[in-house]
Amino acid sequence: MAENNSGTEEGRPGTRRGPLIALFAVAAVVVAVAIFAIVQQPSGDPTPAGSPTAEQTAGTETPSTTPAPTTSPGGAGATEGTPLPSANVLDEPKSGQEAIDALGDKIEIVAERNGMTVDQVTNLLQTDATAHVSVTGSIYYVDTRTP
Repeated sequence: MAENNSGTEEGRPGTRRGPLIALFAVAAVVVAVAIFAIVQQPSGDPTPAGSPTAEQTAGTETPSTTPAPTTSPGGAGATEGTPLPSANVLDEPKSGQEAIDALGDKIEIVAERNGMTVDQVTNLLQTDATAHVSVTGSIYYVDTRTP
C-alpha cells in the first residue's frame, strides 16, 4: 500500500531549498561586494588629465618636481628632445584678460605646455570664463555652475 507522509516534512521534495537559496544569495552578495571593491580601487593618478587639483582650485599650488612634457613649438603634442622650462609662469592661478596680462611673454610657455598656439590660448582665455592658467602653466577649467 501507499505510504502517507503528509504529517512529516522529511519525505517532501523541496524542503531543503530554503537553506540552499539563502546560501546562493549570500554567495552572490559576497561576489558583488568583491567586484565593487575592485572597481573602486584608485588608479595611479586620481586626477584626470586637464582637471584642476585641490591645490590649484584653492590657489596654493606647489611646484611640480616632475619635468613638464616636451612638445614642438608647432603644438599638437609632438615630442622633441628639448624639455620645456619647469619654472612657474604665474604667482597664483588666473583667468581671462588678467591671466593674459600677467603672463606677458610667458604665454608662449603656456601655449607649448598645452599643445596650443599663443593665439589659441589668448582666444580661449578671452572667450571662456571657466578656463584658468595654473602657476605652472597648465590650462584647466573651473565649474562655475555647480553650487
